[in-house]
Amino acid sequence: MKKSRMTAVENARLKLRIMTSLEKDVFKETPIISPFIQKSPYFFGFSFHSFSKLIPITVIVLVIAIGGVLHASSDSLPGDTLYTIKINIKEKIEEKLTFTPEKKIALRQKRIEDRFTEVEKLIKEKRITPKNLSIAQSEIELERAKIELEIEEINKENPTITEEIKTELDSSINLRKEQIDTQIKEESEIESIEKELANLESLLQEEIKFGEDTPSAPSPLQEEVNKEGQKIPTEGDIKENDIPTTPTKEEANTDSSSSETVPPTSSTSLLDTEI
Repeated sequence: MKKSRMTAVENARLKLRIMTSLEKDVFKETPIISPFIQKSPYFFGFSFHSFSKLIPITVIVLVIAIGGVLHASSDSLPGDTLYTIKINIKEKIEEKLTFTPEKKIALRQKRIEDRFTEVEKLIKEKRITPKNLSIAQSEIELERAKIELEIEEINKENPTITEEIKTELDSSINLRKEQIDTQIKEESEIESIEKELANLESLLQEEIKFGEDTPSAPSPLQEEVNKEGQKIPTEGDIKENDIPTTPTKEEANTDSSSSETVPPTSSTSLLDTEI
């Protein structure tokens, strides 16, 4: 069997045709689609390149949102929704950024003062409750315990400074507790006075309304005072005969004429005397 080979001219022509077809990008114009591959409606047009463009934008949005929430939680008080974020996230981040024991003690002392300030704000806003007060007290005791741990580390190097820190901490906490107790007591007294005034005002309104309807009957305020043991006479208690009246002119003349005395007559007349 005779072997046939391509000549050099034919080889050159074949190469030229292949290069020309590649330059025309025949495969791109008419792509071969596999019958086993189907486009998904959920991931149509999705590519890793487009997703990589969204990553920086998503990160920036998340950072801004988290920063906004942390900033908003700074003004939250015990009992608020954002107060948990303030205690467990914002303040934990501050702790991680503080390294030396001295700075940590200063940070925790500031937090104790912040807890007392939060309680004062609750008292002023009339939002103080046993639950909110217990939350603040527990946080104060927690920060105090952490300060004692930091003091133990400093005590190894300088015991004198640690004693001064403990004495100053105890005195400041006790002083602030006394101030808070006084404010709570004063606020409770003010609230009780306001309630009593509101009750008296409501009784006064009922008395005015009740007096317009039935003036002769005792009013609610009179009944309230009667309970205290003080009798207030009502209109029904005062009789008409008990009220003094001024006499008229005719009555006065009648009384004066009746009061004139008639001279007494003797049993023997003048005629009998003459006889």
